[in-house]
Amino acid sequence: MSIDRGRTKGAAEGATALEALTGAIRRLAEGGSRDDALDAIAEATAAAAAAEVVVVRVLAEDGRWLEARAVSASSTSVAAELQGSRAAPFADGDAVRSTGHRLGFDVALALPIALGGRELGRLELFRHAQSFTTEEETLGRLAAEHAAIALGGLGGNGKGVSPLPARDLLRLGGDALATGLDVQRTADEIARLAAQGSGAEGAVVWRLGDDLQPYVGGTFGTDGQDEREVVDALAARAPFAVTSSSWVLLLGQPPLGALQLRFEQPLVPSDDLLDALTTFAARAAHALRSSERAHRQAVELDRSRALVAVVGQAIAQLSLAHTLETAIDRIAELVGADRLAVYLLEPDEDRLFEAAGRGLAGPHTRVAERMIELARGPLRGREAMLIDDARSDLRLASVREQLAETGIEAAVGLPLRVREDLIGLLAVYPPSGRTLTPDELALVTALAAQLAVAVQNARLHEQLKRRDAERREALEAEQQTSRTLRSLYEISRTFAQNLSLEATLEALVRTFTELLGLDAVGIRMPDERGEALITQALHVRDERMAEAVKTILQRPQPLSPRLRSLLAGGRPLPLDPGIAAELGGAYGLLVPFLE
Repeated sequence: MSIDRGRTKGAAEGATALEALTGAIRRLAEGGSRDDALDAIAEATAAAAAAEVVVVRVLAEDGRWLEARAVSASSTSVAAELQGSRAAPFADGDAVRSTGHRLGFDVALALPIALGGRELGRLELFRHAQSFTTEEETLGRLAAEHAAIALGGLGGNGKGVSPLPARDLLRLGGDALATGLDVQRTADEIARLAAQGSGAEGAVVWRLGDDLQPYVGGTFGTDGQDEREVVDALAARAPFAVTSSSWVLLLGQPPLGALQLRFEQPLVPSDDLLDALTTFAARAAHALRSSERAHRQAVELDRSRALVAVVGQAIAQLSLAHTLETAIDRIAELVGADRLAVYLLEPDEDRLFEAAGRGLAGPHTRVAERMIELARGPLRGREAMLIDDARSDLRLASVREQLAETGIEAAVGLPLRVREDLIGLLAVYPPSGRTLTPDELALVTALAAQLAVAVQNARLHEQLKRRDAERREALEAEQQTSRTLRSLYEISRTFAQNLSLEATLEALVRTFTELLGLDAVGIRMPDERGEALITQALHVRDERMAEAVKTILQRPQPLSPRLRSLLAGGRPLPLDPGIAAELGGAYGLLVPFLE
């Protein structure tokens, strides 16, 4: 009987691989880390399947990527390139082969890592030549099953999770506290850590609203929410309660919410786990309060920045248009509004007009006029008018046609008042169902108060500028009148003193040049035979140009029939390049200067 050495060698290598895979799971069960177990599985798979590269990819928490968590490669550069890399989940064989070709490998094998029909990751094998045999694929599938066990034994990837020790749960609570900067992120992180630490199928962080009714603040691993069990636990004021499908822990004293851990069949936790959960709940409550405090500070900072921007723009520009544009931009950015406007009342006419706005069309000013009426009447004294459903609100019944035409679904009106005088309205038109949060409402209310003062100051400044401009215009008109009178007096005085036509004409051209701000003025008169126009007087303002201008304008201008007909009407004759060229003579020399 002959013995096949290849088969004997393959059996020995398979046994070694099985032993390595079993050892990885054993170390994980004894408290080893998941990453160490995955590294051992990758090494064992590479040896058993004769693969040059093995990659264990794990599905990220958001489900969008498969991340390389363990890599076994003969080349350190390839291992460094693959470690931590991302790939799309549910990729087909072509995508994996494309990755192999990019790394220089011709053969690729991708095996899913799944548990209970749920994908947890993917096992990828690469080598240069020779397709993987059936035995090698079988060993690869076995390795993928071991990887699924490793992934399913930790971090919410399976039902058979054993709760973390109390010290680890406390550490997770510290991690949640460290993330307490964003309210939503903190609540989601608390839910995730609680579910992973307790072995729950899912977790919900419930918060209490102003009406003391619970609402969902953050979730992990669960879609449906039922607040009835939480309401009962809050009513009983029990720090910990076991219900038909969950554990409920109150967060803080007095409670600011509750942490609900979902199970198929919840059991009473051990004393150690209960102590750890209680401590975790206390630290989670502290984290939520810290995040709320940070959120309030951020809101106050945004409010201060917005106020400084509006007031600073008003001070820097003292321009009503710039002030309103800045206010519209800041408010739209802070509250996420696409449709808003500032309306102002004419001081004398008491007429409302849109001074600045965005995203609005149609007769929306009529809607604003109705809100002004409300601000002067039944809602007088209110800092803000909140209308959640504009089309069904009886207060806006008189403008329903305008609401339908403009598409306005809801409105927030903030009267602009200076002392007790109503000067306008800041209106935000959110979509139906979108209400401003208390922080947003406080912000726009403060902005409206500052905007009213800025608008009034800008109006006063523009009024002063307008009056100053009117005074300057009146002064210039008086000065012009005075210059005209002086010019007429100078002409009359010259003629009266000299009784000379030549002196009078010289006075005329000099006076016209100075009075009208012209470069040169000349007076032509017909010669004795009536055949040409002769320059009788000429004045050039710039002495440097006098010689050149006189050379042209002192030339006789033939009095052609065309020129006679043009002058016969007694009207001014503007010279353009065409007429000057047609008339010729001295006028023809002006063509280059007229073009």
